[in-house]
Amino acid sequence: MSTAGPIYRVVYGRDANGEERAVWISDKLVFTETLKSGVCREQAWQTARDKGFDNNTELQLIYIPENISEIVPTGGVFWWFIKSKNEPSQKSLYLNFYTGEVIRED
Repeated sequence: MSTAGPIYRVVYGRDANGEERAVWISDKLVFTETLKSGVCREQAWQTARDKGFDNNTELQLIYIPENISEIVPTGGVFWWFIKSKNEPSQKSLYLNFYTGEVIRED
């Protein structure tokens, strides 16, 4: 899958307290966040469907460091939807993970 920011591996699991967590790593730990801190995948999908995204859409939970990307200059954690490359027009949507707010739509 392509990525909207730096290439990190994201690992999902539970921490020592049993909380579901996403961890972004490269050759070291880059960032970590509990999944309960943001909107759930289902809520994000509903927003994407309302914007015209369908089952041919790829979804990633991404982390972009601050000031590293002109796509999302604020940095942070985002739900990133991208229509399949086989679609006539490649369309993408970035949602703020914490609020579900649409940050960017291309």
